[in-house]
Amino acid sequence: MQAHAAGSTRAVAPPRPLTAGRPTARPGARMRRARPRRPPRTIVRVATALHRALYRVSGGRIGGRIGAGRVLLLTTIGRRSGRPRTAPLAYLPDGGRLVVIAAFGGADVHPAWFLNLLACADVEVELAGQPTRRMRASPAPPEQHASLWHKATALYPRCATYQRRTARPIPLVILQPS
Repeated sequence: MQAHAAGSTRAVAPPRPLTAGRPTARPGARMRRARPRRPPRTIVRVATALHRALYRVSGGRIGGRIGAGRVLLLTTIGRRSGRPRTAPLAYLPDGGRLVVIAAFGGADVHPAWFLNLLACADVEVELAGQPTRRMRASPAPPEQHASLWHKATALYPRCATYQRRTARPIPLVILQPS
């Protein structure tokens, strides 16, 4: 306590540390948790709807390729809504199977279509110029993931960049005829 000029005493707070221009949290204040990195929802929805429409109208001539790779339309059943959800996805053929990559642009969360197929593995696949077919989806087992990942990054080099952006392992999904 220090004596005040008028003879009263009052407590003097210790000096605050310098924080290089950053505000510090007050004691007892709730700290915000960092939000996971993900693309803006509105942009994803609009881009997906546009891609899906162009793909279907043109029979896959528009939106059917990404670089050297090809695109399919994957329809899953929404895990909460129960409604069909269709997403355009890059894929790679692997014998009689198709492999899709759940990269979501390197976001820290899985894409909704991946979570949907974990809840219901029965999906429909549209390939350019072919009739829709029913398939069964399953995440690639660890023993196959490494070799499939090597093929995926050879065809889509950006996948390696996406993996460096995120801490989550990027799943590969195998689609097999049901």
